[in-house]
This record gives sequence, C-alpha cells and structure tokens, in this order.
Amino acid sequence: YIDFMLDYPHEQKALQKRIQHLLCNLGYAEDGGRRAVLNCVYLVVLNFPEAELVSKWGGLIFVAASARLPQETDPTAHQMLHVLIKKLLTRVGVAGRQRLLQLILPWVQSPKRVLHTALAECLGLFAEVAESGDALLQ
Repeated sequence: YIDFMLDYPHEQKALQKRIQHLLCNLGYAEDGGRRAVLNCVYLVVLNFPEAELVSKWGGLIFVAASARLPQETDPTAHQMLHVLIKKLLTRVGVAGRQRLLQLILPWVQSPKRVLHTALAECLGLFAEVAESGDALLQ
C-alpha cells in the first residue's frame, strides 16, 4: 500500500483521503488491525519526502497519533505509537517540531482529561528527541 502511495501519481485530494483513512483506523477494534495500520503510517513517515511531511501530512499524522496515545490499550500498539511519533518528530526537524508542539499545547486548556494525558505523554516524547539547539529546551 505504501509503495502505491509513494510511486503512483495521486491527486492531492486522493492522497489526503488515503492518509485520513489510515489515521481513522488507528482506533480499529482489533489489536492486530491497529498494529498493521501503525506499520503503514510509520512507513509513510519514514518514506514520504521530508518537505511533504512538514508542509502537508506531519500535523495531521501527529495529532491523530498523539490523541490515540491515552486510548491505546494494547502495549505493543502503544509502543508503536511512541516509535511513530518520535520518528515523525525527528524527520520534521527543529522548526517542524515547534509547529507540532503548537498544535497540542492548547490541549492543556481542554476539560477532557484524556487530552491532558496525551499532552503529557507527547511532551515526554518531545524531550526524548530534542536536540541541544532546540528552542524547546530554551
């Protein structure tokens, strides 16, 4: 599937629908299905051009994966979410990380505790991938 997404020319809307379809299935009922979707999304993060991740897909993938963190009951899938998010944070660079952080910081004001949990977990992942020159450390 990832080869199809990478190698076959797609219109922007079609590619967006495919990525959104994957992200909607992060909450699939069966553990094995969620793991398969996480593998596919990880390959998107790993193989899509960095510029596209930063400008088009990074925010969408990051918010969907981050929001899934506190809801994931399968330990393997939960760990896969960590790996996925850390890879995305690494691939988008310092400026991209800053933009992604801005997407989730408003969650602190949400009345939903699940978003507070997701934010706290994400902040830990940001700390793990932060480089010494990151503005996040300043």
